[in-house]
Amino acid sequence: MAAEPNFDHFPGFKRTMETEIESHDGREGRLLEYIQARVAGEKLPVRAKKLLDLMDEFSFQEDFLISIGYQKAKLFADMIREKKVATYIELGGYLGYSALLAADAIKEQAPNGHVWSVEADPLCADIASKFVSMAGLESMITIVVSTGADAVSKMQAQGKFRGVDMLFLDHVEELYLPEFKLYLEKGVIGSGSFVVADNVVRPGAPEYRKYVRGLSGVQSKGIECLITPINMNDEFEVTDIVDASKAIQV
Repeated sequence: MAAEPNFDHFPGFKRTMETEIESHDGREGRLLEYIQARVAGEKLPVRAKKLLDLMDEFSFQEDFLISIGYQKAKLFADMIREKKVATYIELGGYLGYSALLAADAIKEQAPNGHVWSVEADPLCADIASKFVSMAGLESMITIVVSTGADAVSKMQAQGKFRGVDMLFLDHVEELYLPEFKLYLEKGVIGSGSFVVADNVVRPGAPEYRKYVRGLSGVQSKGIECLITPINMNDEFEVTDIVDASKAIQV
């Protein structure tokens, strides 16, 4: 894995480290303007891959973004393809990076698949929706403006959020464990589903990892990855639910 980076090479990330502000300081709006300027005049839809590349470019050159980034993105898309994911929920959609990535991978193998991206911040959700529209993926990606906990009852009342193939946890690390338990108990995920949790090393989710690794009916392991563009070591925690009935009984 990579050594600790020299932050002087990454001024956007250096500012984030110095100010301890990594989002919600205007960079989200600047990203939208940055991408709009670079796709202006192009025929819509814009390929999802191009939008993702522009987000990575902005994160590298302008302001660091808390999206998963290009190195994790390859691992992430490979998991979706390998496990033949058709239905996907993410908690912590932010600006739509992982939703676009998931939809782009899913449509290759499941054209009628669907992505639900749950984002609590209305401004971020609105920007994500604009990127989804640019990519022409409105019928495949639903942005749900809600907390992860509230989204369950809201979406299950519509007959959705049941038995999905994949759940991605990428919001507040302290919420990983209670919302994993909730989504399991409510049948959002079940036997045959799998869960990917980001940033379990940096900033870390030790209680969540300890819980899922000790849980009956599941198999859980870490997969090494990098926070880009500064290439800091991190891991995904990947949890396969083999027998949901055993996991729920704990």
